[in-house]
Amino acid sequence: MWTTLDPSRGGLPASYIPRTREQHRVVKLEGKNAVVTGGGAGIGEAIAARLAREGAAVVSSTSTRRRDRRVAEENGAAFVAADVTRDEDAEAIASDVDVLVNNAGGYTDPVFPDAPLEHWGRALDLNLRSAMVATHFAVRAMEQRGGGAIVNIASTAGLGFAPAPEPRVRSHESGPDAADGVPRIAG
Repeated sequence: MWTTLDPSRGGLPASYIPRTREQHRVVKLEGKNAVVTGGGAGIGEAIAARLAREGAAVVSSTSTRRRDRRVAEENGAAFVAADVTRDEDAEAIASDVDVLVNNAGGYTDPVFPDAPLEHWGRALDLNLRSAMVATHFAVRAMEQRGGGAIVNIASTAGLGFAPAPEPRVRSHESGPDAADGVPRIAG
């Protein structure tokens, strides 16, 4: 468990920490279109709610579960049932956006080395490829709109901060780790 932001003591790398007051810019979200993938629970739900409170028109995309639809609507967000691992769904949600939050992710058991190969493919589609595809379509929309913001959410395991308790790897850890590099590749 980390109690510090000091990278030399296991906290966030210095490149993740704004160093000056100028780096803390205020972004006006009034009238902006925002999409949060995986916005039906947890961090995604909190992000969607905050964006809506800040004045953005928020679309929360997730599975078709009734709870997710209710949560989105309670937080002032519209709900869209979308499977972000399908290119056409990713294009539909990201093609008219000012802010894209790639938050969808997860894993299912079994984990490595017990997981079959196709299990890894599904995990990478959800945790890595979906963010890359949504970013692909969002960048085009943002260019036409004069700019925008893309935020990729990753687990601390994917960033390499969490110690490995055993030599087993959850398939979602491979996706967020690679997804952390998506902005460097796309930028």
